[in-house]
Amino acid sequence: MNLNNKLIDSLLDHSFTLDFISLTLTQLAVEEPVIYSGPGTIYLDSTGVLHLKMYHSFIDVKKELFLRGGKTSPGKILGDQHYFNLEGVDMRGDTWVSKRIQVSAEFSWPAAGKVIETSLREIVNQTDRSKEAPREKSSIFMSVFGDFDLPCNEIEEGPNGSRSLNTTSLTIQGSVLSLRVKDGKLTINLKGPSENFSSNSDRILLEVLSVIFGKFVHPHCIAKTHGDIDEITIRSVSNKFSNAKITEPIRHSYPSETEPFRELIEQYIKTFEEPNSDMFGYWHKINRAWQAGIENAALAITVAIEGVTKNYFKEKGFPDSEFIDQADDAKEKLKELDLGDRIRGRLYGSIGQAKSSTPKSALYYLADHGFFPKGLVEDWTVLRNMAAHSDNFDDEEIQEYIDKTFNCLNLFYRLMFLVSGYKNKFIDFTTDEWPEVVFEKNLEKKVDSENNTN
Repeated sequence: MNLNNKLIDSLLDHSFTLDFISLTLTQLAVEEPVIYSGPGTIYLDSTGVLHLKMYHSFIDVKKELFLRGGKTSPGKILGDQHYFNLEGVDMRGDTWVSKRIQVSAEFSWPAAGKVIETSLREIVNQTDRSKEAPREKSSIFMSVFGDFDLPCNEIEEGPNGSRSLNTTSLTIQGSVLSLRVKDGKLTINLKGPSENFSSNSDRILLEVLSVIFGKFVHPHCIAKTHGDIDEITIRSVSNKFSNAKITEPIRHSYPSETEPFRELIEQYIKTFEEPNSDMFGYWHKINRAWQAGIENAALAITVAIEGVTKNYFKEKGFPDSEFIDQADDAKEKLKELDLGDRIRGRLYGSIGQAKSSTPKSALYYLADHGFFPKGLVEDWTVLRNMAAHSDNFDDEEIQEYIDKTFNCLNLFYRLMFLVSGYKNKFIDFTTDEWPEVVFEKNLEKKVDSENNTN
């Protein structure tokens, strides 16, 4: 299928329709699957959700009406047998596929066939180019509905001599990234040497853009050329999805803010080579909690800080050798005391736990090395306790709660910068008026310097 402006516009104004000569739905994970086939249409509704409508003529009425999905249990994930895979050929002869579709067992009788109507998460068209000459360059194109602030640094020439500063062009690891906002639409283009791309490059790019914009970047359309495959994906993106923006880590609205924008994208892509990293997973939790208000986000932020610290800085949270020696000595002395087994076990456990790495110790270690004030660790400890217990605050306590929540969000972003190697400007929520300051990743250098000094 050819990607053109008409197709993109139809997705963004929710008028997209694709007619099919033939469609086939095949049940998963059963020896004799139910198969529905016939012509039909895939279209986008007014909320941005893809729908399938197809017409099936019965072959084996009993089998096709009474689906063998098995019994469902409350609270349990549905088995594969409850889903179908779709393959269809449109009027141009292009093949589209969609996976894990639910089909209703409802029917009317008497009938010679069944009208199948259901929603789809996405449809995918792939073209094999393996018989053509190898391509040295790859590309990703994505189209997103919505307004986004960009540090635009290029002017677009329009009709009748008009000019518009609406494009951001960046070089990311040898590839050219272009982002353009116009008429409530964001288009994203990434082009460069094929060795710079992977099958997941689009997902990783969407992750870091979501973090920077403070909200999910959900494209209706993704077109990729990589290796021997050209691929177009058309997705459901419901406008009912709650996507309130959380406070962003950096400013990105003016040309002067282009370099921090570029650096954070590049460092994130270099560090997180696969999508769905632990780091993005914790940001995802913060974002989802934020949709219900800052008081709900507080607990998610403090838990995210703990998780990031455990995943990326565990080695910084162990006590020093002197403390460990004292703990071992205390265990030996306990053996000489006349104590009951239960209290002796409890004391042994406490000593053993004291020798383990803890998030608080790791955070204090990082604070000692100048990456954030120790006060942020104290704010994290207090907010963790406040957020985990029932709330009954007066006005002064509410302001304290809000301040500590933003301070901890700032701490989360600083940890992200430290992991990714970002060392440029960011918004400091811990200071009145939220000024910009510079973050520098010098941990290993400082540690090495200390070791050499000792």
